[in-house]
Amino acid sequence: RFTTYERIEAARLVVVKRDGTRQEFDREKLASGLRKALTRRPVPDSAAEQAADAIESALKAEGMTEVPSSKIGQMAMARLRELDHIAYIRFASVYQSFDDLEALKREVDALFGERESMAIDFRPKSPGRRPG
Repeated sequence: RFTTYERIEAARLVVVKRDGTRQEFDREKLASGLRKALTRRPVPDSAAEQAADAIESALKAEGMTEVPSSKIGQMAMARLRELDHIAYIRFASVYQSFDDLEALKREVDALFGERESMAIDFRPKSPGRRPG
């Protein structure tokens, strides 16, 4: 006598990269990026894992089989913004590939938009000029 066991195979989630290539969703890759952003921040070690789990669950709950990498990046940034502003800026600086310090400053200003804009001067200082 033979017995066959059947199980439901979860639909695989495919990530569509910016260049159009596709690859299977890798939760560990997402968690690794979150961990790097949260390195040496006052956030529990489990925060990156929990954020990666939440993002993966949300994507699967939408029932999509393909998801743009930009959506995953935006979801990761939203989670980091809630957890730690420095980690958010770290992740955003890599994810959004800021072209210059002004672009980074605009992101920082947007992050703190509800507060008074931070007075950060990114202009190069002339030699011999001392901070005053």
